[in-house]
Amino acid sequence: MEHERLVEKNGEKVTHQMISILDNWYLTKGKKPYKSDYHTMVGTGWVLNRFNEDKYSAEHIMRQHLLSFRVGSMTLRETTSFAEY
Repeated sequence: MEHERLVEKNGEKVTHQMISILDNWYLTKGKKPYKSDYHTMVGTGWVLNRFNEDKYSAEHIMRQHLLSFRVGSMTLRETTSFAEY
């Protein structure tokens, strides 16, 4: 039920990425999973915040690389979104 709500709200891909962030945290900390981690992936939860930070960082890096890439005399538009690639 909680998984379905996350998928409905964020989509399958984003939900999977957030679950991966949480799984990695459990593995690195040696902690046992809670019965429910739903609250960490909604609102101001830390997993959602981490996902958004990682997404922003990846988009920023990709945008910088794309802006420096030139094809002949053309430069890729600054408004190009990471999601388009």
